[in-house]
This record gives sequence, structure tokens and C-alpha cells, in this order.
Amino acid sequence: MSRLMYISNLGKQIQYIEKAVATYPELIQGEVDICNMKKQPLWDGDFESRLRAADVVLVTNMGVGLDSPFLERLERWLYAHHPKYWIDVVEPKKTDILYRNIDVDQRTLLESYRRTSGVMNYVRLINGAFSTKPTSEWEKPDHIPWQAIMGRNGNIYETYDEFMDAEGNRDWPSIAVYFYRDEWIMGDIYYQQALFEEIYKHQYNPIIFYGQYGSNPRVGIPNMKLSMNYLFGKDVFPFDVLINTCKFSFQSLGAQTLEELKITGRTYRSRVYHIHG
Repeated sequence: MSRLMYISNLGKQIQYIEKAVATYPELIQGEVDICNMKKQPLWDGDFESRLRAADVVLVTNMGVGLDSPFLERLERWLYAHHPKYWIDVVEPKKTDILYRNIDVDQRTLLESYRRTSGVMNYVRLINGAFSTKPTSEWEKPDHIPWQAIMGRNGNIYETYDEFMDAEGNRDWPSIAVYFYRDEWIMGDIYYQQALFEEIYKHQYNPIIFYGQYGSNPRVGIPNMKLSMNYLFGKDVFPFDVLINTCKFSFQSLGAQTLEELKITGRTYRSRVYHIHG
């Protein structure tokens, strides 16, 4: 049976892989060895045995590059010993992508599964890593909107007007809350629903919306500005306060600071509060 070794320091990706394996074992077409790089593994004989046992090695990492000692050693080992791998490492100023025997069409679909997220898309990612079929026969990723506004029951609306027609009150002012898309996909929406009820209780429309923290044109992920334009209208922000729960998010608007954000969005006059866990 084929074996995939998935090495990552990205918590959500590890959660998706674990949940895919636990929830749909009958759909997984091979074995999966998960290595969580949040705690750097010891490079010893056991770790090398895991690498050798894998038919495919996928590596994703954010924060440090291939010049870090562990990742540099991993890259050199794979280059010397392994027939099929893909390394996708993102650091603040650049992205390093190295691969062997995974062609551009395969990488595009594998990245699309990973970036689109969702447990079934990670089942497809695992099976795609093993697949010898042409990519024309691979399944397309499930469609999950890149941005949406959450309703009271965790349901979503793809535009502001849809939300207002169904659950809003146009005579009330609005307070918006921005959160990560993956939290909605994973059903991790406790604080979002609590904020919805608290805001509504004070007769404000709770505009609880999600998006991506960064864009990726290769797989069609819009940046935050495009997402907000899609939800609310071009350069229109129909709320009085925005609570931001996401790190990095306003950088995708071209803004590094709150003052730059105010300049970038000329019609954006709301107060912005940042809440980072």
C-alpha cells in the first residue's frame, strides 16, 4: 500500500489531514504518516526510516525558509534519496518551492485542494499525491466560497444584500467582525456566534464575515480587498465598526498599519479593533 508522509508546521493543515484520515478511512487510497513540525522532530534513524517508507513526501512550512538548519537538511536528504516530493516553504520575504516527479498540473490541483480546504478536499489531496491517473480524471475541489457573511445559525450568505434581506434590519447601524475562513469550515464558530448574539442584542446588525488572510492567483484566491468588494460592493463598507480577529489580514489590502489602511480605503471611515489570540 502506498504511503504519504505529510510534514507541516501549519496547525490547520494538520487538523484537516487528521480529520480526513479519521473520518473517511474507507476513501483513503493509502497510508498517511503525519509529522507536526510545530515541535521540530529529532533527526535520527527513526525519522529517516519514516522518510524512506514514504512513497511521497509533502512538506509545507511557514515562518522560516530552507536556510533553516532542519529544513535545509530535509531538502538535501530528499534531493539525495527520495523519488517523489514537494516542498512548499513560505517565509516573510519569499517562497521556496522544490519538487520531483510531481508535474505542474498535479501541483496545481494538489495546491487547489489544500488552499480550498475542507475535509473532503484533503481526502482528494491525499489520494492525488498517490495517483498515477492523468489529472483530467482527478476530482475537482469542493466549492467553498472564499468569502461569506455568517448568519445566526452558522449558515452563510455570499453578499451583504443577501444577508440583510434574510436576517438584517436596514434601520439599524452595523458592527462587522472579520474572522478566518478555516474556522467556519471546521465548525469552530463559538465566539463568532456569541458576538452575533451580543451585537444583535444591542440593535446593531452583526456582519460576521470570513475571508482569506492572503491571496493566491494560481488557485483563484482573492485578496482581502477583492473579497470585501465582492461582499459589500466596490469600496463600500456598510458598517460603523470592524472587529478584526485575524493576524496579517490587512496586509492583503496593501496596508501595513492602521493609518495606511485608512489611506488605502478612502471611503473606509470605520473604527477598527484588532483582537489576536
